[in-house]
Amino acid sequence: MYVMVGFATPCVVRNMAGCERPWHYYLPGMMGGAMVLLEAPGRQLELGLYCFTRAMESWWRTMVKRGHFNNLPHGDVLVFMLSMGTLMTIYQNDKQTIASHYLSVMTRFFGNN
Repeated sequence: MYVMVGFATPCVVRNMAGCERPWHYYLPGMMGGAMVLLEAPGRQLELGLYCFTRAMESWWRTMVKRGHFNNLPHGDVLVFMLSMGTLMTIYQNDKQTIASHYLSVMTRFFGNN
């Protein structure tokens, strides 16, 4: 559903307007975002977190392309290290904040501390 809305809406808007403008892509973004309301409440946060990481990556690449930032060599490794450090700190100190499914996977990999 998300993909269909995301790909079809710009085409429909472009055909209706008879031209292509940058704002034509805001509408599919809003409509695709509204599709999250159709998801189960427990899955909405997961989907939001996934989209947030894609948005951060897109924002970073845009800023590098426009010359606002220099690209960091192996920056993905740095982000991975920070993410794992955060996850392991939460796992060590505050397990009840982790969703049960993720906690069971982490316990399988890292054991009980």
